[in-house]
Amino acid sequence: MVSTASQPHRTALIELYIGYFGRAPEAQGLSYWEGELQAALARGDSAAQALAQSDRSALHAVTLALA
Repeated sequence: MVSTASQPHRTALIELYIGYFGRAPEAQGLSYWEGELQAALARGDSAAQALAQSDRSALHAVTLALA
């Protein structure tokens, strides 16, 4: 699968993955979450919008929301 996420989105996803799971994502997992992020952005999901900002405070808020 070809990545559809922009580099800032990909970086934010990797940082979130490391923060939440304590390890870097494998290629298949990262690809899955990139697709989920794109789908959430397409439907206007506010948590996805916060993650897409690639802002540390927004990233922290999303992490808390998922915990």
